[in-house]
Amino acid sequence: MRASALSIALALALAACVGPVTIATVETTQFNPSLKVDLKASTKASNGEYYRDLVPGPGAALATGQTLSVHYTGWLADGTRFDSNVGGAAFPFVLGAGQVIAGWERGFDGAHVGGTRQLLIPPGLAYGLTGQGNIPGNAVLVFNVQIDSAQVVTVENTQFSPSLNVDLASSTKLPNGEYYRDLVAGSGAAVSAGQMLAVHYTGWLADGSKFDSNVGGGAFSFVLGGGRVIAGWDQGFGGAHVGGTRQLLIPPELGYGLSGSGPIPPNAVLVFSVQIDAAK
Repeated sequence: MRASALSIALALALAACVGPVTIATVETTQFNPSLKVDLKASTKASNGEYYRDLVPGPGAALATGQTLSVHYTGWLADGTRFDSNVGGAAFPFVLGAGQVIAGWERGFDGAHVGGTRQLLIPPGLAYGLTGQGNIPGNAVLVFNVQIDSAQVVTVENTQFSPSLNVDLASSTKLPNGEYYRDLVAGSGAAVSAGQMLAVHYTGWLADGSKFDSNVGGGAFSFVLGGGRVIAGWDQGFGGAHVGGTRQLLIPPELGYGLSGSGPIPPNAVLVFSVQIDAAK
């Protein structure tokens, strides 16, 4: 059905009356007294959010790249609680990896393990003008976050699925933090940087999830030390021999780091089994 000229005119008039949306800020928001918000006692970050340590943490200061485990409660400014894991399992996330809203990514500067921090987050650092679920658009959010622990992910503090046959005691640790173990000792020549290696491999996450493999297909070729593969591969074949199968345990900074890649999540320790078919 075609709209009449009158209905079109009315629609245009209404649109003109609406005008631009005013973005909510922490300063202009009225907070329910039950939330115990105190802007004067809070610190304003350069991004417009505020934070206040309700309980100073006695532990170490947090750092980007750590896996944090927290208990939290989130409220709207009117005191409506929209989310909480208090009384349940801790929520883990990697600080700086983009796994949480921006107000959380930037909101823990200077925080310490064992502390409880209140975050006052404007909509631009949370769910914006659209909102999400029971969080309306243009909402300033209030979080109380208890920081239970913070840990840098290493091979040593990673729990590996028994199916991966990881044995740190029988593995060799390199200065870069990765480990290797020859599951099958190669009878051929030792490999060296600059050689073209042809390999068959399988890669797993620490929980046993396989994320990549070329077993059963054509060999994968790369120049050892040429920067065409992750650093954990470029640096993990010292002393290996052709015909051998080497297990590599690669920490995140030598794999896909804080960003992850495809099925590989941020801050993941990787396990590879690599059969060296040829080197030339």
